[in-house]
Amino acid sequence: MNHTTYSAFERLVSLSKKGEAREHFKTHDKFIVGGTEVEIVGIGHDTDAATGERNTVTLRVNVTLGESEFHNKSCPDGYLNSKLREYVENVAYEKLPKELLKHVRPVNKQFSDCTGRLYEESCVIFPFSETELFGSAIYSPVEEGKRYEAFATSKDRRMFDESGRYDWYWTRSPRTGTSNYFCFVTASGTAGGNYAGHSRGVACGLVI
Repeated sequence: MNHTTYSAFERLVSLSKKGEAREHFKTHDKFIVGGTEVEIVGIGHDTDAATGERNTVTLRVNVTLGESEFHNKSCPDGYLNSKLREYVENVAYEKLPKELLKHVRPVNKQFSDCTGRLYEESCVIFPFSETELFGSAIYSPVEEGKRYEAFATSKDRRMFDESGRYDWYWTRSPRTGTSNYFCFVTASGTAGGNYAGHSRGVACGLVI
C-alpha cells in the first residue's frame, strides 16, 4: 500500500535516520510533500556524506522539473562542469517544496567523463546515472554506482513532465568516446544517447 500523507513522510524521515525504514516501508511507496509527489527508489542504497552511514532512503521526484540542455558545447568533464548540473542545483532545486528540502541529506555520488575517468562528489540533488537506472553501462564508458531496486523494468523508469505527459529525460552519464553526447531515458523507459545541446527533461533524486 502506498503512503501519501505528510505524517507518513515524517515517520519515514525518522525511521530512515534510525536505519529502520526497510522494516516499515518499501520501494515504490509514494508520498505527497508540499504538493509534490516523491517515491522511494532505494533503501540503504546511498551513503550519507557527513556520517558515512547507509541509514538512508533515496527518493525520486515523480515529475521532471522542467527541461535543460546538458551543455551548450563540448563538455569533456561530463556532468561535473555542465549546464545540466547548474540547472539541477539551482532551478530544479528551487522548484521543490521547503517541507521536503528541510529533510534532505547530502550523499556521495559517482560521476564520470567520456573516457571513463571516475570521480566522487557530495550532492544534495542529482540526476540518476545510466547504471543506477539500467543496472549496467549501456552507452556510457563505466558504471557509476549501482542500480536502484525500484528501476527493474522500463515502466519503472518512465517519467511524467509537469503537464502529465511522458517525458524524455537526461541521466548524468556521458556517452563513450565523445564529449558532445550524453545518455538519456526515452518516454518509454529505454536507454538512448543525444547531443548535449538538445533540451531534455530533468529527473531528480534526493536522499533523506
